[in-house]
Amino acid sequence: MGLSGGATLAGEALGARALRPLLGSTALAQTGTLVGVLGALGLGAWWSGHQRRHTPRAVLVGAHVGLALVALLGALAPALLTAPFARALVALSLRSPAAGDVARLALAVALTAAPGFLAGAVYPAAVSLLRRGAGPGTALVGAASSLGAALAALVTTFALGPTLGVSRTLLAAAGLYALLAAAASRFEDTHRAPAALTPAAPVDRSALATLCLLGAASTAWQVLVARVGALSFGPSAFTFATALAGHVTALAIGELLALPYVSRCARDEARRALGGVTFAATLAAALAVPLLRALPSFAERTLADGAPAQLTLWATAYVACVVAALPVAGFVGAGLALAARSFEGDDAAANGRTLAASAAGNVLGAVLVTFAAMPALGVVGASLAVAATLALATALARSRVAAAVALAAVALAALRARAHDDPAEMLRGPFLYAGSQHVELGRVAWRRDGPEATVAVRRDDEGNVLLQINGKVDATSLGDAVTQTLVGMLPVAMARDPRDVLVVGLGSGMTVDAARSVPGVRSVEVAELLGDVVEAARGPFSRANHRALEDRRVRVVGVDASQYLRGTSRAYDAIVSEPSNPWVAGMSDLFTRESFEAARDRLREGGAFGAWFHAYGTSAAVVSSIAATFRAVFPRSTVVELSPGNDYLLVGLKGTTPLDLDAFLARTDDPTLARMLAAAGVPDRPSLLARFLSGRGGVAALAGDGQVLRASDLTLEFLAPSLLYRDATAEVFALLARIDDLPLAGLGVDASPGGTWLRLLDASEPHREAVAHARNLVLASRRGDLRLALQEGELAVGLAPRDASLRAMVARLYLTRADARLRSDPGAAEQDLTAVLELAPPAAERIRALVRLGDLALRRRDGRRALTRYSEALVRAEEMGDGAPEIRVRRAHALTVLGAPAQAAEELERARRRRR
Repeated sequence: MGLSGGATLAGEALGARALRPLLGSTALAQTGTLVGVLGALGLGAWWSGHQRRHTPRAVLVGAHVGLALVALLGALAPALLTAPFARALVALSLRSPAAGDVARLALAVALTAAPGFLAGAVYPAAVSLLRRGAGPGTALVGAASSLGAALAALVTTFALGPTLGVSRTLLAAAGLYALLAAAASRFEDTHRAPAALTPAAPVDRSALATLCLLGAASTAWQVLVARVGALSFGPSAFTFATALAGHVTALAIGELLALPYVSRCARDEARRALGGVTFAATLAAALAVPLLRALPSFAERTLADGAPAQLTLWATAYVACVVAALPVAGFVGAGLALAARSFEGDDAAANGRTLAASAAGNVLGAVLVTFAAMPALGVVGASLAVAATLALATALARSRVAAAVALAAVALAALRARAHDDPAEMLRGPFLYAGSQHVELGRVAWRRDGPEATVAVRRDDEGNVLLQINGKVDATSLGDAVTQTLVGMLPVAMARDPRDVLVVGLGSGMTVDAARSVPGVRSVEVAELLGDVVEAARGPFSRANHRALEDRRVRVVGVDASQYLRGTSRAYDAIVSEPSNPWVAGMSDLFTRESFEAARDRLREGGAFGAWFHAYGTSAAVVSSIAATFRAVFPRSTVVELSPGNDYLLVGLKGTTPLDLDAFLARTDDPTLARMLAAAGVPDRPSLLARFLSGRGGVAALAGDGQVLRASDLTLEFLAPSLLYRDATAEVFALLARIDDLPLAGLGVDASPGGTWLRLLDASEPHREAVAHARNLVLASRRGDLRLALQEGELAVGLAPRDASLRAMVARLYLTRADARLRSDPGAAEQDLTAVLELAPPAAERIRALVRLGDLALRRRDGRRALTRYSEALVRAEEMGDGAPEIRVRRAHALTVLGAPAQAAEELERARRRRR
């Protein structure tokens, strides 16, 4: 049972990943897999427990043979079905988003029901062969299956997935099922009595209803632990597998702990004990709500000194998920064994009845918590709803007094949660900032716990607006402005005739703003699955994106981007892809050959496709693979350096139409684009050309012998999270050094003597040298050598003084050193902060420097100078559309030092109003 349960859960975990590109939704893929597998598991268990035609051994052999066939089909089917299903689902979603979601959920259930049914049939047969009785048999079989499942989920995700990919791992699971079928054929059989000779067992409807509620609570808690795990350790395939393994481990612990009692108790005792278990589960769930809320803080402490080794990190995450799941799942495991013992009839029938009732609850819990409770109540409110569900189960188990006490405990937990409500409590994103002690993400403006993800908007003192998705900062109005602007602008401007544009992922909306600003653009479609992200772009980010979504040319399509690329029939002149990082679950599909081919097929002749990728927290091999995959689809391509050591862009042209460099430059000379480019550190034509690192030959050199990424394998989905804390800057820069051709060479640009291209190449040499120093800056700063980094930064700024992005890089280094010196050497810190102001960096860095200078003055009790600095910072922040309440609080402190309490009180009142 351990191997069988392991193979089944491995298939379930991989199935959810494989279904993600097929369905275009992580929530629907995961929920549909839970509903299909667990719901059908209950049906399979019921059938196996009540049929009399086949012996238990025959059921085991047949089920495993069937599972082997299903695994084989699972390895082949997604690649064949993705494109036709995408066309149907996209067409349906455009007519009715709700109908599209229902169809996706139904499709997920249909594709996963067969393996669920076959896996469910195994349990009653195994209980019969075990000959230990329904209760002990359920406990032993369930514990063995759960422990095997936990191990399989971890091994599959952390070992097999990154090396073999989804398809080959499913083939391995098929082989294991075949071996299990062969092994089962050698078991000593237990013949079932004919139906006519076995008296019908009475059905205890109260016990069945209790089991249904226990199953609902169990699966709902699993979904909640997975969401909190994502907020704590990152929304990656690693986290979701760890949360799943933690849940089934907690189930096994409960089953094993219940085994001694179940083995000796009578049926009536088991019924009474079931009520006690549900009561204890209610109290444990109520007490565990603060535990869930504390998990991100625990992760933050775990990563406070930097990320530990991968094994240590994920072992810690696994133990944390077990502890978080145990208060509910542990008692559910014990309840399953007790319920099976309480039922009359033979062992297999009792086991089948138990699993069927529990599975019905599993289906209910998965759907309700994902699409109703969590969006309506939030993570904390949904966890309290789970506790209330367990209290109802206590009442059904004929213990109404205990149920009243349990409900009172839930009410107290709810009051405590409301009193300590802090929207930022689970949004610190510590997985991104391992070892960073001074990361300040700002105050939370709003937060939504949606079906797909937890989305939040923050504001900091510098006027920066940040978008967090599952704790990860995915867009900012200032820090990512350069990348978002250039990604949206360059591919569109390079297209032969940029009229119709598709943008993959909305984020802050600044990429859309840049794309629509290119002269000639008449329509911009945006594929964005998360409605909360659209709300953020329309609201808090509207100033940064110049209200782009109010432009009649811009239309947001609420579907998954990769599915939309495969499913739409529209043609575009430019497509811009700026998804989240590939280590985020569900994103790796956008870096596969199939996704790039779908984009190419949607382009008109002469169209351009731009694909963003990152060079931090990765490896040179991954960068080569992305370049190799892109080049396999777009042989005429170039690579652009958006931010040295951080963000890069691949741009491919469709067909053989030459790149019209003069038309491209004429578009970027448009006054609106010129202002955007200047703000992004591209003040003139030579500096623009210097951003292009290669021609088509350079992309080939970058690709090297990199593996072409396929949607059927999704190896990047499992490999990328293991590289999150790895500093591969030096090896990525070494990879870029392979590029030995000239920018845009081989794309048909006019190379005649005295032409535009050669003149710009000569003029761009100083900026290229500046970028080389900027790379040295990045290398030195990531080694912790701030002195050398600043030296390289000053050289870079000297060569390209008009490049605002370089000035911002150097200013951030001075700010970092100033923060480190504030307590030990305030005089040196003040010199660093003054150097920041002398650089005349963008507003965010300037505001930070002014605030720190004000803080230093306040520490000296120099209220007048502090007030001056704070006032300057406030003016800058208000120019950027932020009320900066924290700066107003500082101004109030300065006014108090100056002996103006009335004015200080007025300033505090303004800060209070701004915070609301």
